[in-house]
Amino acid sequence: MRDREHAEKRKRDGRQGGVEDSPQRRDARIDIDSDSTSVEATPRKRPSPMATRMATRSAEKEGRNNTPSEPSGTSTLPIANSQTPNTTATTTPLHQAPSQPTSNYPGFTHWLKPTYANDTNPHQWDQQAMNLAALPSPSAHPTLLFYIYGPCSSHIASLAAFPQPSRDESLLSFISPYISRLPSYNPSSPACMPSSIFATAWAGDEFAGYGSYANFQVGLENGDEDIEVVREGMPEQGIWIAGEHTSPFVALGTATGAYWSGERVGLRILGKGPEEVSREVAEKEGEKEKE
Repeated sequence: MRDREHAEKRKRDGRQGGVEDSPQRRDARIDIDSDSTSVEATPRKRPSPMATRMATRSAEKEGRNNTPSEPSGTSTLPIANSQTPNTTATTTPLHQAPSQPTSNYPGFTHWLKPTYANDTNPHQWDQQAMNLAALPSPSAHPTLLFYIYGPCSSHIASLAAFPQPSRDESLLSFISPYISRLPSYNPSSPACMPSSIFATAWAGDEFAGYGSYANFQVGLENGDEDIEVVREGMPEQGIWIAGEHTSPFVALGTATGAYWSGERVGLRILGKGPEEVSREVAEKEGEKEKE
């Protein structure tokens, strides 16, 4: 009788013929590497439901209907094209299969903690780049725009201070480990070599505050009001304040914002009212877009 009750209890709990579905049993190690071509799942008794869903979504994304079988022990979830790395929502493919050319390339690439550039990046600073060729026409142009910050920006500023040709050689040496991992890169193709390299050096410019800019600290309240007060200045005493820290909120922390703020202050000095300033700035921006 007790055995029957125990069996019924096991059946109700969903454990009959299997193992207890505890957090320790459900864990699966998902390894995604830039050089790997598969996702390895190491479940203890059965595949993790999350691992199965990830593999299914990956297959559907590539136009496949493969359903991974339940592995026992250590196995590799099937991926149709072994030459293309599996990706998540926060990563982009680093190498495309040569047999499958594509005209669609990622607009943004993030190299997280690169371990393959010890000679030029021993601190493993992460790198981020925007592919300006992915912009809509007519704005698209073949340019990779790297965004750098922190100690890495100081390092790039020091390289940018070198005389030519050492300057370009040093900068190219720094970015080569990253651009070489972009889709369809071919080291023997002249088309894959940068035709020119330009690097800003704000971090080394004392007149630019060594690259400093306005920033809202975590926990700050009503910081926008502070910006508006500084933006207003004290015109009754002949004091106007310009700079990126007084620019429109959409351009805070940018050189563009600093330029806009200077335009606005110049118009205010000429006696233009707020509406006139806004209208004239908008007209100027429209003329620049036409050019």
